[in-house]
Amino acid sequence: MKATLLSRVRLTAASAILVLLTACATQSGPTYTLNTVQRADQAGTAHEVSCTGLLENSQTCMDVAKNVCQDEAVTPLGHVDGYKDGKPAGDPRKLTFVCGKQAAIGKL
Repeated sequence: MKATLLSRVRLTAASAILVLLTACATQSGPTYTLNTVQRADQAGTAHEVSCTGLLENSQTCMDVAKNVCQDEAVTPLGHVDGYKDGKPAGDPRKLTFVCGKQAAIGKL
């Protein structure tokens, strides 16, 4: 009786975890993590790609953005850059963007 109850609890917990994982709008690859985000200053959906690692750079993020947008233009909304010697490194590893040309971005 206890073994059956324990099996059911494990199965239920595993099912709940699986549902939560599949509900997330995240894609990942070996060099990036891509999320779909909703921004207050945008009417449609935006995307956020993070490219962190020793072999990745800002071009990796832009390549992922171009792949997501396919035939549409990539319109960057913002990026996160690191600092080196107290100055921006010029190699942002996190990029927020939308596909297609966008009208002026509203203020939050």
